[in-house]
Amino acid sequence: AGIYEKEEIIKNKPKHLNRPEEPLQKFSMDFTHKRIGNGDLGYIFGLLDMHNDAFVELTGYSEKNGNIVVENLEFLRRVIPSEQKIEIRSDGGKEFNNKTVKNFCNDKNIILHIIPKASPWIQAFIERGFRTLKQEFLNLVWIGIWDKFKDVLIDSRFGYNNRPHSSFGYRS
Repeated sequence: AGIYEKEEIIKNKPKHLNRPEEPLQKFSMDFTHKRIGNGDLGYIFGLLDMHNDAFVELTGYSEKNGNIVVENLEFLRRVIPSEQKIEIRSDGGKEFNNKTVKNFCNDKNIILHIIPKASPWIQAFIERGFRTLKQEFLNLVWIGIWDKFKDVLIDSRFGYNNRPHSSFGYRS
């Protein structure tokens, strides 16, 4: 009826959660956990490249804290030149939102974005990555001891990063 102006719709352009155009620029990090056969709880630190959904880091620990986060970010800084600015998104857990991690990020040209509490959809890429990792890899094997847990994570990262992905035309 001409009462309202028509909005131009841009096709194939999501309104949120856009993927970065280049790899190794924007990341998402988080912890998940897995109970192993001896009853211990293993924590899995994941650092996901948001460009291509690849786990850059996937390491197991018996606890989670800021020193573990810094250890993994140091690895990232050895891979990516220090002059290149990178952005990392995480939740506000005390293992991420602390002086140790913030100081490291400030010193190493890393922009740390802490998402608001109770907003997991902002971390959708890594949350979905962990879900897939558990369903397709970790839950299919019985992990009896701590050393086996670390080996399974190495194999799982390779399998996850090299499986066909619908977002990329069923390529890895």
